[in-house]
Amino acid sequence: MELKILSRRPIKIVLLCLLLALALTASLLLSLQYSMDSLGLDYAREYYSYCATIESTYSKTPSLDALPNEALSILEETPYVSQIDRRVTLSAKANDLQRAADLHLDFDLASCYIFVGTIEGEVKYDTNGLYATDVAEFRVDQIYAGFPDLEACEGIVLMQTMRTLDSKLEAPKSGERYLAIGFYGHDKRTMVFPDQINVWYDHPWEIFPQEAQYDRILFSTGLTPVPKDLTGEALNAWVQEHLEQQGLDEYAALMNETEHMFTAIRTHNMDTLFPVIDEKMFYTEGRGLRPEDYGKPVCVMSEKLAAKNGLTVGDHISLALAGECYTSGQSIKAETVGIESGVPFTAADGLLPYGDSREYEIVGLYSFMERSMMEDAYTYSYNDVFIPFETEQRSLEGARPYTLSVRIAGADYEDFLNDVETPLMEQGYALRVSESDWDSVKGIYTDMETRQGLTLLGVGIALVVVILIFSMLIMVLYQKEFALRRVLGANRREAKRSFTVPFLVAAVTAAPISLAVCWIVYSTKLRVEAQTFAPGQVPENSIMLLLLIGVAVLVLLAAYGVLRLMAALVQRKSLVDLLS
Repeated sequence: MELKILSRRPIKIVLLCLLLALALTASLLLSLQYSMDSLGLDYAREYYSYCATIESTYSKTPSLDALPNEALSILEETPYVSQIDRRVTLSAKANDLQRAADLHLDFDLASCYIFVGTIEGEVKYDTNGLYATDVAEFRVDQIYAGFPDLEACEGIVLMQTMRTLDSKLEAPKSGERYLAIGFYGHDKRTMVFPDQINVWYDHPWEIFPQEAQYDRILFSTGLTPVPKDLTGEALNAWVQEHLEQQGLDEYAALMNETEHMFTAIRTHNMDTLFPVIDEKMFYTEGRGLRPEDYGKPVCVMSEKLAAKNGLTVGDHISLALAGECYTSGQSIKAETVGIESGVPFTAADGLLPYGDSREYEIVGLYSFMERSMMEDAYTYSYNDVFIPFETEQRSLEGARPYTLSVRIAGADYEDFLNDVETPLMEQGYALRVSESDWDSVKGIYTDMETRQGLTLLGVGIALVVVILIFSMLIMVLYQKEFALRRVLGANRREAKRSFTVPFLVAAVTAAPISLAVCWIVYSTKLRVEAQTFAPGQVPENSIMLLLLIGVAVLVLLAAYGVLRLMAALVQRKSLVDLLS
């Protein structure tokens, strides 16, 4: 019977199919546009965002000061911060890893070593007006503490001995053997030289009277002549006795522990780290850590550390973590200032306790465009390993400027400045804010917001057409068919088929047509535009196809529900009214 009704007046069903196809296509296209605009807006807010931290404006070491809770609460309370990353520094041990040669910001025990060797060749004398420098090649015979990389230089290091201008100690002599206590050489900008050693020989304390890193015990006399003809066990016994007499034996033991010690940095999102260090770091392979890595055994390390240990992305390392880190400032004044590190500094009393080892997969490698090791606390070390938090952390307590990043969406930046800049300034703190290209997309963002509002209105209108007008049209076109069935004695369920069958035929016909048209428009236009504005952020095709199908099904189900409601109302009318 339903087929006869449909074929008797085919123009009706054709009209319904066309109307439904047009309305459904319009609603799906507008929904697609709204979704892509939402994606673009979210991407613009975050990608073209700002990252910031705060620094003291009155301190001699603004980037090293521990930040007070009063200043941190200003950042915690503002509604314009979209993301907070409070990095936590821990000491870590990895017996299957060896440190890369690196001197970072302050003198730590990993950059020091004690060895016996012989001066070869000419000893050159120089002065910079403050202290004298003797430069000579030094053949390393035996290492007693520390782990300099001597492979590249075949055991010959360039030694610089620094002493006061009026030192009564004799200058180093060619051909003589010495017990040397020194640290890596460096150019104070970007490089460390493991084959160059700096030795304080009669330390000029009047030049560096309060420098905590120049430990008085370790760097008082870095060059001691070795008695002639001492070899083997006799030499070892003499070195051990000398170290004990000078109070250096504990230092030597700690130095030897540092070969497998690293700085583990827990982080929420490494994307917030790079901007506050002026993008001086970059990934050479893999990716950084993300919020979805919470609790996962993954890590990111430097390309240099990975290469030294023959590792790459996808390999695994084992780390045993301590519950805290070492702070260089502890030798100055409590914990208010200083560098946090996983390696003990020269004034360390002993080693921290470590937990059980856990295996981590390497998911990314980083390197540097530029490093200012001795001047910039925001520069990280080659021996820093980034790991995720076990659970989400939002407390900022104990943060230092170089361990704190907050992200501000570009659209909220002006409101953020108005909200926090003055209160921070009143407390003696200033914002350190990254660069952003927000101004270049601000106009596009505003236009997209306006278009999204209009698109949402269009979706509403299209849905009204699909759900209400389409249902009403079915009722008008097939009302007499419904009445005739009632006259012929059909029950209510059979009579309702006068409406539901045309609806189903129209839906089955129109839905594939609408989906095909929408998919073509999405693939050739909307997706291309989205890739241009938000590269790499467009969802997979399968996800978008499921979204289209889901929206179409929901719209048709809503229309069907409205149709059933209207049919129930029609059944209350008399047959005379229906036939008229």
